[in-house]
Amino acid sequence: MPQTPLIRHSILKYISMVSEMTGYDFLRYCAKNGMTVSPGSVYPHLKALEAEGYVVSSQNGRKKIYRLLPGGQDWVNRHMAGDLDTEKALGIFQMTVSCQCGEVPKALCHTLRSFLLCLGKTDWHNTKQLDALLDTAKSLENEIQLYIQNQEG
Repeated sequence: MPQTPLIRHSILKYISMVSEMTGYDFLRYCAKNGMTVSPGSVYPHLKALEAEGYVVSSQNGRKKIYRLLPGGQDWVNRHMAGDLDTEKALGIFQMTVSCQCGEVPKALCHTLRSFLLCLGKTDWHNTKQLDALLDTAKSLENEIQLYIQNQEG
């Protein structure tokens, strides 16, 4: 079963929490929660989710309002409901990435943030994106090893 990019999970979960949203609402939500997401990644995912029958949009002036369809709610229920371990892990990642705890060195925090952003945008059917994710993971590994060496020495 193919993996779904994290951004699609996030969009579907967010719509299920708020009942309706614009792409801009989702971008603000991400920014408020320490996630860097570009409009260039959000809007294509919204368009795809609509084409797949998970969401429906309606025009309100210049705004496009998205709502979850029953198929989208079913997806959320199947993939997200009761997944407390994932929620806890995402909360820890969010705290770490925002570097508010003060314990994570800036270079390590930057590399971790890059890895998580790459992970969230990865299309698991795209070899180039998987290679980029692997490169980012290697950079993260190197940064962690450097941190460990500095702690020991």
